[in-house]
Amino acid sequence: MQKRSMTCIDHPRMIEKNLLICGAFEGEVDIFLKNKIPALVTGVGIASSVFTLQKYLFENRKISEIIFCGSCGAYNPSGNALGEIVFSNNFVYKEIAEFHGIVKVPDLVQKKVETVSGEFSKSIILTLKSGVTNSTNSITIEDLSDNVKEMLKEVAFENMESYGLGIVANKYSLPFTAFFSVTNYVGKNGSDDWKKNWRAFSDKLQNFILNKLLL
Repeated sequence: MQKRSMTCIDHPRMIEKNLLICGAFEGEVDIFLKNKIPALVTGVGIASSVFTLQKYLFENRKISEIIFCGSCGAYNPSGNALGEIVFSNNFVYKEIAEFHGIVKVPDLVQKKVETVSGEFSKSIILTLKSGVTNSTNSITIEDLSDNVKEMLKEVAFENMESYGLGIVANKYSLPFTAFFSVTNYVGKNGSDDWKKNWRAFSDKLQNFILNKLLL
């Protein structure tokens, strides 16, 4: 008898755990999709991510855990290596421009969210480094001053989507973990380095998660 290929319908993890995998754009989840693992493209930035995930959860009530697979910049070059896979359950909203006195974020705006990991995430995070993620609607493209670095010393990563996704997950009382590949160090070369590195490092992250799913 010919052996069937594993699909999202066959997969016990997807059936039993009702796991939802998210990525900001198709390139962050394309390996999952090629292997018939369902994944949600949320869009880039906080607003698009919030709307897309909330709409999906409203229409799909059986989801029990959410993970995000994306990329991040690291604030501390000595803390994480390029290509390293890391995770986060703590997300903050800290505009870099606010530290320079250019903008003011009202106190009424929620500026942090903490999530819990679900069963699948708990099974794989023990070997990974974690850190607080700063998630804004912009990408830092200048080297940070020593003063700003001091203000951000408790923050490890920069990513645009995970804060909004974490808020939605909490509203639905769902476990949420963001997994990142470190594509660059935050600073003037960060955007260019992201463009050079995201494809290879996304492949690494997706294959890491996929291999855990197929166990």
